[in-house]
Amino acid sequence: MDNHGSYTTIEFITFCEEHFIIPFYFLPHTTHLCQPLDGQAFQCLKHYFRKENSEVVMLNTKLINDIEQMEYQSQRVKRHIQRSMDANALLVQELDLAHKSAATTIRNGKSILGSRGSVLSPLSANRKIVKRLDADSKKLQRLQARHAKDLEAEQQAQAARDLLESKHEASMAARDSIDGN
Repeated sequence: MDNHGSYTTIEFITFCEEHFIIPFYFLPHTTHLCQPLDGQAFQCLKHYFRKENSEVVMLNTKLINDIEQMEYQSQRVKRHIQRSMDANALLVQELDLAHKSAATTIRNGKSILGSRGSVLSPLSANRKIVKRLDADSKKLQRLQARHAKDLEAEQQAQAARDLLESKHEASMAARDSIDGN
């Protein structure tokens, strides 16, 4: 599988476990290397099959039963597969070089899951995400509690200032009334 988000859900993993399916995950951006026959190798076969199928469905005049033509197509597919494998062998060599250079490169940053460049299974990724969300939630609660405490302290300080100001105004009014008499 190609690390698509739909493959990393709890439902998918549960389904696989219930049906004794062992999912195999490819590294990100490597499915074209790990599945060399899925891409270009069968494109010509797919093209001709669709073309023949369309003619049969639309015109309903011709059946796909020409053995010689299918044999010829089979030989073409074999040659095409071999060429595809040869072309992908070069990509695999380049990938090996990239892995070697990546192994010697120092990595400073962590990913959002804290995996430092390693590939995680969907179950591990889900656990790490839940753990990260819990930690973020607790951090947010602590921040909210601290802000509430600071706000309460500010309100108490403002109330004390208001009380002091009202006492000062009362004493000034009392002094003015004494001076006025």
